[in-house]
Amino acid sequence: ADVTALDAQGAWLLLGTADGHLRLYTSSTWRVETPGASVREFGRARAHAPPSAVAGQGADAEAAESSPAEPVIQVSVHPAHGLAVALCGGVVTLHLLDGELSRLAAFATEGSRATAFALSAEEATLRLCVALAGSLAIFRLGNPVTQVRAIPLEGAVHDLRWLGSTLCCAQNSALVLIDARTGRRVHDHAYLPDGDVVEAFEQERWLPLHGWGARFLPTDRACAGRFVVEPVTLNGTVATAGWRGQRDGD
Repeated sequence: ADVTALDAQGAWLLLGTADGHLRLYTSSTWRVETPGASVREFGRARAHAPPSAVAGQGADAEAAESSPAEPVIQVSVHPAHGLAVALCGGVVTLHLLDGELSRLAAFATEGSRATAFALSAEEATLRLCVALAGSLAIFRLGNPVTQVRAIPLEGAVHDLRWLGSTLCCAQNSALVLIDARTGRRVHDHAYLPDGDVVEAFEQERWLPLHGWGARFLPTDRACAGRFVVEPVTLNGTVATAGWRGQRDGD
């Protein structure tokens, strides 16, 4: 099956495939020119978990095997903690780095698919943040696994990263920074998702006794191009959050 996600740490390589499986490889060295270097498959497992699985032990393996295959869209491997994390079928799963990639827990809620996850290894106990529809769920990966906070957040999160104790959430039209300790939004940066730039202009003419103004002569071009100060619809293009007007020559 095609590889749809991968992550590597040290001598460990974790792959996710289009048919919803994980493959774990290990090698003493990745340098091809080293004599005797070899890469061997250490373990494999299916990443997909049933949508009804909630953080806990012993997800229903039979239901997972009978469910339709979906691609693995994100993986993370952490040899120092002996753990791997995968996102497949809207469910984030936690696995041991053993020959079977034994599943320790699954993170999802009924009717809400996970879209991204981020694992923080800056503390003695790992912290896992899972982006769900309408919220961010933060878990402490101890024994047992516990949920420590749920942070409301509107809009889908497509990518998620830890920056110290701050969560960086990439959405369609904004980058949101959230303090994971308090749940408070510390920064919002709106941007144009497609990076489009629309140039608008205003034609003005200097007339004696009147000064500058939008008074045109029959020889002037059509006066449809008015300068955009506030987000408006311009020639069929809707100015979304993040637009900013700028006057040339001011």
